[in-house]
Amino acid sequence: MHSTWFGANPEFIHGINILPVHAGSLYLGHYPDYVLANYNEIVSERSGQPIIWQDILWEFLALSDPNLALSYYFADSTYTPFDGESRAHTMHWLFNLKKMGQVEPGILADTPTYAVFRDPAGDLTYVAYNAGTTNRLVTFTDSFSFTVGPGELKSHSTSSSNPNAPVVLLLPDKTSGKAPLSIQFQGSQSFDPNNLPLTYDWDFGGIGSSTQADTNFTFNAIGDHWVYLTVTNSDTLSSQDSVMVTVLPNGTPYFGSPVAVPGRIEAENYDLGGEGVAYHDVDANNIGLAYRPSEGVDLEGAAGGGFDVYWIVAGEWLEYTFSVAQAGTFRFTPYVATVPGFGNFTMSIDNVDVSGRRNVTSTGGWQFWSPIPIEPVTLGAGTHIMRFDIASDTDQTGWLFSLNYIDVDQLTVTSAPDDVGPTTFGIARSFPNPVRSRTTIEYTVPADGPVTVAIFDVRGRLVRTLVDESVASGTHTVSWDGKDNDGRPLASGIYYHRLETGGRAHMGKMVLVK
Repeated sequence: MHSTWFGANPEFIHGINILPVHAGSLYLGHYPDYVLANYNEIVSERSGQPIIWQDILWEFLALSDPNLALSYYFADSTYTPFDGESRAHTMHWLFNLKKMGQVEPGILADTPTYAVFRDPAGDLTYVAYNAGTTNRLVTFTDSFSFTVGPGELKSHSTSSSNPNAPVVLLLPDKTSGKAPLSIQFQGSQSFDPNNLPLTYDWDFGGIGSSTQADTNFTFNAIGDHWVYLTVTNSDTLSSQDSVMVTVLPNGTPYFGSPVAVPGRIEAENYDLGGEGVAYHDVDANNIGLAYRPSEGVDLEGAAGGGFDVYWIVAGEWLEYTFSVAQAGTFRFTPYVATVPGFGNFTMSIDNVDVSGRRNVTSTGGWQFWSPIPIEPVTLGAGTHIMRFDIASDTDQTGWLFSLNYIDVDQLTVTSAPDDVGPTTFGIARSFPNPVRSRTTIEYTVPADGPVTVAIFDVRGRLVRTLVDESVASGTHTVSWDGKDNDGRPLASGIYYHRLETGGRAHMGKMVLVK
C-alpha cells in the first residue's frame, strides 16, 4: 500500500517523484523503457488516463514517447495545469522532445549544463549552457564541440534539414475517440522562416486527403490511423509532421437491439463490451452486486423498483446505444440523486457534446431523484450512441452522484410563417426568418408571471437570454441581433428560441444567415 501525506491517488504516488519538470529533469529520460512502464502503471492503477497532474505526467512520458504524450495532451485540452506549471511550458516541452527525440545518455560533455538528444532518424541535437562571463568551448565525448558565449544557451543539430524550410505544426482537437470520430485538424499555425507562401497536403492514412490549411476528417474504421501534413513553400522546400489517431470500438446494446426513443433509457442497461469499450469505472469491482455483478459499474436497487448506477466517481463514463425512428428534436432528462453536490457531467451523442457541463447539486438524499433536462437535441433517424462523462472540480475520488434513468421526449418545434397570428400560449412568429442581422420574436403568455425567452444552438447550449422577468399576460415582442450574451456575433446555422412560463415551454426554429 503506497500513499502520500496529501492523498493516495496514483498520480500523486508516482508524480511526487517526478515534479517539477525542467531542464534538470532530463536524467529521468536515461531509461525510456522505465518511463513508459511507470506511466502505464499509473494508467493501470487508475483504470484509465490520469485525471490530475496530467501535464507533469505527459512531460515525463515525453522523455520516452513524445508522440504518445502529445496525443494525450490533445485528447484532454481542458486539463487543469499543475500548480506552478503553465500550458505554454507544457506545449514547449512536448513539441521540443517531438522534434529532438529521446535523451542520449551515451554522450557526455565537459560541462554539467549540457544535454544530447537523438531523434528517430538518428540525428543528434547538442545543447549546452554557459553560466560564465567569457566564451566557453564545450567538448562532447563523441568529439563534437562548439563555443558557447557568456550567458548563452546554444544548440546544434546534425540533421540535414534546410533551415529555410517551413516549420510545420499539426494540431488536432483530439486524437482518440469512438467511431465515427470527427477531428478538426489545424495546420494554419505552420509558418515559413522567410515569410514565403505555403501550400498544405494532408494524408489521412491513405483513406482521404485535403489541401486546406485547416480541415475536418471523420474516421470510421476501428484502429490506429497515421495522419501526415506536408507543408511546402514557394521555393519547393517541404517539412512534414504526423500524428496517430486511434478510433476505439463501440459497445453493443444490452438487450441486443437499441432502445427506441422517445422512451426511457434505464441507467443500469448501459452497453455491452466491458471496461474501456462500453464504460470506464475506476474500480474493477461492482460494489453493489445487485445487477450485472461480473462488470465494473456499481449498481444498487433503486427506490420504487429497478436499479440505479451509484458510487459514480470523477473520470468515469457510460455509453448507451439507442435508436430514433424519425428525425426530430428531443429533450433528454437524466434523473440524478446526490447529497454532497460536488459532481458534474457532460452528455454527448455520437461524439458531439449536446449538454455542456451540467452541475449535479444536492437533491437532499441518495434516492431523491431530480431531473436535469437537456434540450433541444436534434437527431436524424437511425442508431446513435449517448455518453455520460463524469467530472468534479473538488472531489476526484469520492461518490459524486447516482443515475437512475434518462427520459427522452420529442419536442414540437415550429417555424411559423409570418401570417400566423398569436396563440393562447407560445411563440407566434419570428420575423424575418431566416435572420440576417436582426429578428423580432413575438410571443404570447396567458397570465401574468415570470417569463424566460432564450436562444439555444443546435447542441442545446444556451447562447443568449432575451427575457428573464415578470411579464403581463398578452402578446409581447423582443428582438435578437444574432449575438450571444457577451455581444459576440454567432456563426450561421440553426438556432432555437424557447419561451418558458407557468411550467410550460414552447420552442421555435430560426435560421441565422451571415
